[in-house]
Amino acid sequence: MADREMVIKGLELCLQGDINFCKPSCPYFHQCGGFYENNEALLKDALSLLKEQEPRLIKKDDFKKADAWGMIPAWVEFNPAIEGAEPGWEIVGSGILGSPFKRAWTKRPTDEQRKAVKWDG
Repeated sequence: MADREMVIKGLELCLQGDINFCKPSCPYFHQCGGFYENNEALLKDALSLLKEQEPRLIKKDDFKKADAWGMIPAWVEFNPAIEGAEPGWEIVGSGILGSPFKRAWTKRPTDEQRKAVKWDG
């Protein structure tokens, strides 16, 4: 996973610098050799951070950031076979993983994102 602060500093310095040369204070300076055309590592890390912001189903690793009771906030939706259940924010534990009745997302997904992911159960 990319270091958010390192990527932000690198992008800020790229925007402040000369069009052709990277500043030595940039955290990616050693990887690009001082030339902007070689900033592939910075761009890959920035893309990785952007993708992390997209809604996705919660995984086991997400519970590493859980509170003292092993719970995390999640956008929960119910299996379409369950009538009348409304999706919404809940505090969930790892027991939700693999549930055939509901699934948890890191952020509220769009209808397209929800429909693109098949139900396990």
